[in-house]
Amino acid sequence: MAADGQLTIRAGEGTIRQALDAIADTGGFRLVIYGGNDFPIPEPLNNVPLVEGIKRLLGEANYAMVFDKKSGKGTADTTLKKLIVNLEPRPAAVVSGTTSPGGNPDKTTDGDGNPQPLPPAELRAELARLADPDSENRMSAIQALAGSNDASALPALADTTRKDSDARIRAAAAMALGGRGERTAIPPLVQAAGDNDPWVRVNAIEALAQIGGDEVIPYVRKAQSDADADVANAAVMALRELPGAERGDTAP
Repeated sequence: MAADGQLTIRAGEGTIRQALDAIADTGGFRLVIYGGNDFPIPEPLNNVPLVEGIKRLLGEANYAMVFDKKSGKGTADTTLKKLIVNLEPRPAAVVSGTTSPGGNPDKTTDGDGNPQPLPPAELRAELARLADPDSENRMSAIQALAGSNDASALPALADTTRKDSDARIRAAAAMALGGRGERTAIPPLVQAAGDNDPWVRVNAIEALAQIGGDEVIPYVRKAQSDADADVANAAVMALRELPGAERGDTAP
């Protein structure tokens, strides 16, 4: 990656995991990779902006991007705070709080990255799509709602986190809740931290850590003993970023 934040990568030289390690080291963001798979670099990149390049590199892999919400206008490609990637070979993008990492650019934030409300008709349409039989339509609805500051989006996302039959959708909704940063999202995320799918649990732990505060520490600490190594590792790393976690609070 060049000093101006542009990516140049040659196809066939190394793997996605190797490329991400190098990009994170140069870009200064935290990289978390789950899953034991690795893949060849799919296409060459020539002077592509950081975030766009990462999206093209990952294609349809499961991933989430977490951005610095205090970043200013024009700095979106230099304020990536964390990239979470699951290299299991299955489609779908997991959304972050301030951007939709797969598909179309996020339309629910302004030029400074601040959440904006959706137009009423569009909001109703996206909320309705959360019940669509097609899981990809539900995923698109989560992407649309993730960066919105509409109050009605939170209970809808919480309900999706608890009840959707597709673990990918539950995981995406959990990460979207974390990105909103509202403390009322903590109860459904605590419930999601006990989901039977480990990727949902990983996203719930990451989302709780993103919201932060003393209230979430016991739940993140409890996840350190999860039977799934990826979930336990996510909890260990999340605790390192949570102020006050060193005080040794006990799980409720």
